[in-house]
Amino acid sequence: MNFFKRNLFFILLAAAVFAVFGKAVFYTEMLLDDIIYVQRYHLLTFSLENLKIWQQPILGLWGPLTAYSFMLDFLIWGKGQLFAGAHLMNILLHFLAACAFYTGARLLKFSRFAAGAAVLFWALHPQRAESVAWLCERKDVLLLALGLWSIVLFIKAIKEKRRGYYALSLLFFLLGFCIKPALIGLPLVLTAYLWGRYRKKDPVFYLCRTGPFWLLSLLYYIGFKLVTDGGNMTGAAGISDQITLIGWRYGNYLVKTFIPLGLNPMYPHFSVAADSLLPLYAAGAVILLLLFFLYKGSQKALYIWLPCFLAWSAAVAPGLFRIGDVDFADRYSYFPSVFAVLAAASLLCTLVKKYPQTRKPVIFLACLLPALMAILCFQELDVWKNKDTYTAAVLAVRRPHYRCLIEEAMICFDKGDFEGAGRYIEQLRSGSRDVPEISKLTIGLFIDSIEGAMLVRSGKTAAGMKKVIQVLSHPRWDLLKNTTYGYPRFILLLAAGFFQKNGNRQAAAEMYRRIAGIYASFEPLEKEFYLALAALCLDDRNTALQHFEEALKFNPDDENIRKNIEALRRQAK
Repeated sequence: MNFFKRNLFFILLAAAVFAVFGKAVFYTEMLLDDIIYVQRYHLLTFSLENLKIWQQPILGLWGPLTAYSFMLDFLIWGKGQLFAGAHLMNILLHFLAACAFYTGARLLKFSRFAAGAAVLFWALHPQRAESVAWLCERKDVLLLALGLWSIVLFIKAIKEKRRGYYALSLLFFLLGFCIKPALIGLPLVLTAYLWGRYRKKDPVFYLCRTGPFWLLSLLYYIGFKLVTDGGNMTGAAGISDQITLIGWRYGNYLVKTFIPLGLNPMYPHFSVAADSLLPLYAAGAVILLLLFFLYKGSQKALYIWLPCFLAWSAAVAPGLFRIGDVDFADRYSYFPSVFAVLAAASLLCTLVKKYPQTRKPVIFLACLLPALMAILCFQELDVWKNKDTYTAAVLAVRRPHYRCLIEEAMICFDKGDFEGAGRYIEQLRSGSRDVPEISKLTIGLFIDSIEGAMLVRSGKTAAGMKKVIQVLSHPRWDLLKNTTYGYPRFILLLAAGFFQKNGNRQAAAEMYRRIAGIYASFEPLEKEFYLALAALCLDDRNTALQHFEEALKFNPDDENIRKNIEALRRQAK
């Protein structure tokens, strides 16, 4: 009985989280980047070779721990139940992050009711749907579970002087870097917490306790820059636009955390000229409020508000590391929203303490809002049910993200609906005027190449291939990687087939080598397979056989590779 009393909130929290998010267990379709993490079953079996493969940066991001967690799902559930098991793991990790949130709030002297209401509001918020229901965003739920428990264990280690807690805190912090960079600002948060809590003037006091965290952050940042290429390097070009974008992004974390309107399952590009600056003003208001509290010497501002604000700001890694699109995405709020909610709970507690007459309205609000968030979140999950619901949600926004329009154009192309593909191409043309230059170039290369492919499919091979070859001759043809996972391969295969048909075997081999280069860092099977085809184009059968044999090591069940090997061996006799 005592066990249930002590853990009553955690039992209620588990029931609420699984009741709201549980239907995601039945989602069985892949969306976007899911194809990289969960479709390549041959890379999900535990082997030394696969562990090495996942050490390579994926889409510009080094995060082997995320891939290893999917390997664990595959080990437990197998191929048949992988999606259900992986979704269940996402929900479980979200629950563990919420448990850490509650434990941390209690350590910061929040009452059970205040901490519980804040955690339920955050955990059941519709903005959490994207991170929990989209499989490849395992990065978010895994990172926050480790990050929050790292903070909790650090606070407990300092309070109780337990070296074991400190070592675990440091370990969780280090493991977080094996997922994504968002924890890099954590040492600043821990230092601010110590300063607000103890007010020591001796810098050695802070260095002894947070120095290892600072050192790990510095080493990680240096290593990240050396190992990866910085992703797609998209985003605002000018420094003034970049500063405005940062403020707008911070404001969105604040505004959407408390007013969950306009959720978008694909990051929209921010335009200073076209978009509302209300989130930017909201961020400015929060900064001024924090400065006012600091000016007044409020202990609460130093003890809770300052570390909250620092964590909220430091968590925005996309701008620092320039990984992929750096504009606001709802899933990016998963980490910083914890601290925004904690700060709001602190404010309400202060309000009730100072003005007791507000107690009942605040309690009513604290009960109503989590229930409302749960209803909205349950509905928002439907966006992630399948490709159709996801696409409909993206296309419903004022300015759909170009990658979704590209995907829809490709779907129409595959069906032979060139008229439909043309409509999406026109939307791409009209909507790309104020996007970053690198995205504009990507869109232009896609439009030219897909129009060439449509001409080929329509029987106008010469005119169509002229456009395709012009794209592949462009010095930045590799930007086609920013469209969809399989599109660059499709267009290169189209060119390879054309060159082979016309007897230009050298050019065909080059196309196959390009495909191998695209997938070399994270799909060795594809790399070896297309290198084998390149060798066959040049009648180098021994080299082709070697590459096919290497490819077979990564997927021994691949019948296509086996047949090629058998044919080459027969010819060698």
